[in-house]
Amino acid sequence: MSNEEFETGPVKPPSLGVIMVSTLVASVVFSLDLMLPMGVANGTLYIALVLMGWWYPERKYIFILATISTILVVIGFVAEPLGYADHSLAEILNRIYAFIVIWVVAFIQNYARKKSDLLESSQKTVLQAKDVAESASRAKSDFLSSMSHELRTPMNAIIGFSEMIQHGTVGNINRQQKEYMGYILQSGQHLLNLINDVLELSKIESGIVNIKPEDISAAEAIEEAIYQLQTKATQKNVSINVNMDDASKHLAVCAIYVDPLRFKQVMTNIISNAIKYNREGGKVDIFFSCDDGDTVRISVSDNGDGISIDDQSQVFQPFNRLGREAGPIEGTGIGLAITKDLVERMGGKIGLDSAPGMGATFWVEFPRSDLDRNMAENI
Repeated sequence: MSNEEFETGPVKPPSLGVIMVSTLVASVVFSLDLMLPMGVANGTLYIALVLMGWWYPERKYIFILATISTILVVIGFVAEPLGYADHSLAEILNRIYAFIVIWVVAFIQNYARKKSDLLESSQKTVLQAKDVAESASRAKSDFLSSMSHELRTPMNAIIGFSEMIQHGTVGNINRQQKEYMGYILQSGQHLLNLINDVLELSKIESGIVNIKPEDISAAEAIEEAIYQLQTKATQKNVSINVNMDDASKHLAVCAIYVDPLRFKQVMTNIISNAIKYNREGGKVDIFFSCDDGDTVRISVSDNGDGISIDDQSQVFQPFNRLGREAGPIEGTGIGLAITKDLVERMGGKIGLDSAPGMGATFWVEFPRSDLDRNMAENI
């Protein structure tokens, strides 16, 4: 064996219990080897002593025990009763066989211990790396959360005073000044949205997002989201159409079991993207499917440029805008990542169907409420 095989750090003495057990095993094996007539044991019983090396703190003890076993085999062979002093060739060969087996077992056990030690060391390294990564993630999330809170206060003040000046609350301003204040206000609101997105992402990564599901009407919640986005749609001349299948119209409520606030946030993000990445004068179609299954599917389609197959796998990655960072459309690339996480936290699924030049359809599925299923059964 090379020196590297034995270099396992400072030698740690085995515990008193291991020493006592090893001594007992050696004594029993040695006694049996002497007591059994005609050399029946043939030294092979000493393999048990070698196997004791597995419980020693250092792998080098395996070879120490193998050496002790070899010595005991020789002593036992020499010290056999005089009546059996004339050893036959078979007995001598058996003793040689015992030597070979003892050392083969020692080398195999050493190899197994080495692999076991490497595996244990690798597991400790992985656990340490995991702890470091989790600590860094918590520190990052705490920093983002703290900075987001600190930034929102002055940003709200900037937006508030800009609105007051633009609306003439503190005095009349001319047309050019009003235009410039509009730019300040628009930029401030965009920056505030970015801060809010980063804060939301840090909350999600920290695992402090509370989900409180209840039975709600999906149609009513989406109507509220559309109302908030109507001005944005009008500015881009995009129409929003809501469609329902026959079952959905019949049930009217299309109830799902979700967190109302988070569901509205999800739909607002999806519909907002459909408006933002649509073409001028385009349309957004929202379709409900409330059949007799256990889920409700809601699809939001636009007729914009669409998304290529290669890019679709990156759509839900945070801070990834698929190369549109330098384009005229503002955004952070966080919205869909947050949306996906919230959907999954509410027990739902989210997906995308798109092709270049054919627009994009984002769909979500949520658990159907018991209320909705009971209504369907009674119809």
